[in-house]
Amino acid sequence: MLLPPPTGPYPVGLSTFSHVVPAKTYGKSKLPNGQHALVMEEILYNVHYPCHVSQRRPAQFVPWLAGPLADMVAGFVKFTELAGMGAWLFWPIIYLYLQFLKLPLYPDAPLLDPVEGSAVRGEPAKDKSAKWPLVIFSHGLGGSRTTYSYFCSELASEGYIVLAIEHRDASGPSVRIRSNGAFRTLNYLPYGEIVCVRRRFVCPLRSRFPPLTVMEFRWGDDKPDDPMPFRSEGLDFRTVEVYETYRTFAELIRGTSENLICETGGSTYPFSQWIDKVDVERLFLTGHSFGGATALAVLRTPPPSSYPALPISHVLLLDPWVDPLRRDTVTPSPQPQLAIVNSENFTLWDDHFHRLKDIAFDCGGTSAKLMTIVRAGHQDFSDLPFLVPLRAKRGLALAKVIRTLSLAFLRDGLQEELNKEPRRDKEVVGENRKERLVGNFAEVLLHGVSETSSDDLSNITAADNPGDNSTP
Repeated sequence: MLLPPPTGPYPVGLSTFSHVVPAKTYGKSKLPNGQHALVMEEILYNVHYPCHVSQRRPAQFVPWLAGPLADMVAGFVKFTELAGMGAWLFWPIIYLYLQFLKLPLYPDAPLLDPVEGSAVRGEPAKDKSAKWPLVIFSHGLGGSRTTYSYFCSELASEGYIVLAIEHRDASGPSVRIRSNGAFRTLNYLPYGEIVCVRRRFVCPLRSRFPPLTVMEFRWGDDKPDDPMPFRSEGLDFRTVEVYETYRTFAELIRGTSENLICETGGSTYPFSQWIDKVDVERLFLTGHSFGGATALAVLRTPPPSSYPALPISHVLLLDPWVDPLRRDTVTPSPQPQLAIVNSENFTLWDDHFHRLKDIAFDCGGTSAKLMTIVRAGHQDFSDLPFLVPLRAKRGLALAKVIRTLSLAFLRDGLQEELNKEPRRDKEVVGENRKERLVGNFAEVLLHGVSETSSDDLSNITAADNPGDNSTP
């Protein structure tokens, strides 16, 4: 069973890089056993890249699951709040299906020289100093370095180097972390501020989840004032992961890297093939949901100590979840180009949508683009629609729109692309659970962004905070 192959002109290679960092604790949250919840010891990410392969060589099959079966089941059970009753359900799904799901990519294939890339596209030869552009991607809650493989591979097939970080902030199903010469496993942790009513959690998007249990955190006498303290601390953790990922990958490109490990290629992996082949002086930053919040946190906070500012030129946010963002932040200077692509559900979440508009103006000014894809759901930005056969066709249609908008933005052609879309006044019909935007399936709506503008979605019934379960 395969994900759909990337559609661009370049075959896509996949490698996994990691490096150990000095252990450091972030935040004050602790587990019930007294251990700190957020300890950084290792950075790890997948690298999607244009590769050089024989025309007769078929794509190999790379596992989609990013960890051992038992650990992934435990993590997914916690994420979906099925603890205590759901393992019996997830075991057959993962054992009989997800463990056999593969990515149609080329593991550790040679990097395609960017000069040769022009011949593949049938374009005039590039200058010998040509380099591939660099993208860093941040996943959402319940995600991993592979959960957005279709999106990342699509960008790579169009000539981008995409680093898909595997965050170690307990936001993914399960990760294995190098710790003191061995490995430790960290599964998904919900935060202690989830509201429980008779062990039932009501999702603000008006759907229900099964009975849940809550992982408690110890804060001591100085519990922070953030509305979501654990996830806010997770943003601090994730921000450093973004900086550290960029730092070590840039060192690789500049030929000064010393401690990178290729998890997939072993000790003989030819790191030297990367030297001077990627443009690390211009960075494209993107992420989905909590990963979108991560990108915004990078923009809205000063660089961590000992790190220089990142050379961010473009920021692409896919259905960002802004609730965990602190309000005492700074406006980025200079402002990068900013584009936000929302699902219909997140646009119908009124309070969140208006805060998102304010943030868009603060970070991108009036040139920021805020869009909604009609009928798109929050999970449609990930690989998850392809895992459900009955939703695969619909998911592929939405993925095509997401791909088109993303590439147009990265290539500075988004406005031209939007001019092709029919103009439609934003209008909401229905009430409560049946409210929806007026528009055709996969149509793109463009919202105004300004300091004082009020969006004309004022008829939408406000929703509550979706909390930890709203994102993958």
